[in-house]
Amino acid sequence: GAYPEEAGCRTWKRICTLTGKGLVLTDTYSLDKRTAPDEEHFVLRGTAEQKKAGEIIISTWDFKKTKTARFKLEYPKSLKPQIEEKELKDSRLTRPWGDKLVRISLVSAENAPVSGTYTIKITKL
Repeated sequence: GAYPEEAGCRTWKRICTLTGKGLVLTDTYSLDKRTAPDEEHFVLRGTAEQKKAGEIIISTWDFKKTKTARFKLEYPKSLKPQIEEKELKDSRLTRPWGDKLVRISLVSAENAPVSGTYTIKITKL
């Protein structure tokens, strides 16, 4: 019921697993038909840089920008990353998020299979 009928999505199930090293997201999906590429989105405060295929390094900080944390986001190489910064001007958003947000989009090919699994791992460096 989360997707309109025209999306052709039969099931999309996410399992989140906390490990001793971080977080593993496992998305298993089944579509009646492919109407668009799959997209996985992550929004963060900080920076994101693709170091190599299948890996993005994320740096983030606390509200005072005094304590930095780094993470590695590993994703299937079949997904193509898009990293975009969005400047924030609304004080209701800048107070908790800062002056910008970074959105990471992981996008499948237009002709990706109609069923499968994506595994995304986020580990602290």
